Amino acid sequence: MDNWYRKEITEESYKELINLTKWCNIILGYHPVIIGGWAVFHYSPSLGSRDIDIVFPTQKTREDTLMKYYKENGYKEEGLFVKHYFKEVKTKEKTEQIILDACTHANENFLHENPKITIPWNLTENHYEEWIIEEDVISRVPTKELLVLYKIKALCDRRYDLQKPSTAGLDREYITSKIWKDEHDVQELFKQKVNVDLLKELLESTKFYDYAKREIDRLKIKIEL
Repeated sequence: MDNWYRKEITEESYKELINLTKWCNIILGYHPVIIGGWAVFHYSPSLGSRDIDIVFPTQKTREDTLMKYYKENGYKEEGLFVKHYFKEVKTKEKTEQIILDACTHANENFLHENPKITIPWNLTENHYEEWIIEEDVISRVPTKELLVLYKIKALCDRRYDLQKPSTAGLDREYITSKIWKDEHDVQELFKQKVNVDLLKELLESTKFYDYAKREIDRLKIKIEL
């Protein structure tokens, strides 16, 4: 599965992460909130990520920032009614795409198997750490404990979606690779020192405890919750 996360593509994605963060720092005076695989990389430098996941406070901030960034940094677009933006990078095997996957605080991050449960993106406002990627290149990432929630929730969703008949037309190989990566990231996070009390507090406040415990047990992660 790690063929999806070959070093030559993750290295290009990392370069783009640095470029995006530096651009936000200099042009906007803003420290972008990075989530997903690159946030995990901050705590446990291992696989990194193909795409760059980022949270913006508002839809206007998202649109204003990304449209300007795409225009100034060589992104291509495709699609007639729904626009899709990407940056092409050439590897030894083929031309790959790097995508900025951006959401806002207003986007509902609900659990697919139980939409009543959400892990709000605005939790990153109070539960974050500063990530100095390199000198004068600064972003923010969720705390390990919050990142565990986001990662396990993504894992739950993909495992659930893969079992639904409606996923027949989707790229099952791609979804399976994302599940593999989510499991890898969750295990990497728990190899670090996680504040169990804070983790339990977040799990209980979001009512996500039972689902997270299920996945933690399935992955045979030893932690007392």
